[in-house]
Amino acid sequence: MFETDIDFIGSKEDAKNISKLWGIKITLLPNCDQAIAIVKGTKTKVKNFLVDHHYGDEQEVEEIYFSN
Repeated sequence: MFETDIDFIGSKEDAKNISKLWGIKITLLPNCDQAIAIVKGTKTKVKNFLVDHHYGDEQEVEEIYFSN
């Protein structure tokens, strides 16, 4: 299981719907000044979600989220 934090623009309902659609879990963090969410799932599913939702192209997503 892979987990990372992202900036997320959307409601709890959006997170729920996207989670269901992509087979991942998006959890909005409470009491944040910015919309921060934790994304959990298999590396492949999280990576596909990040690329599809414009967090970067495949290479950028690999470098930013999976390099550690």
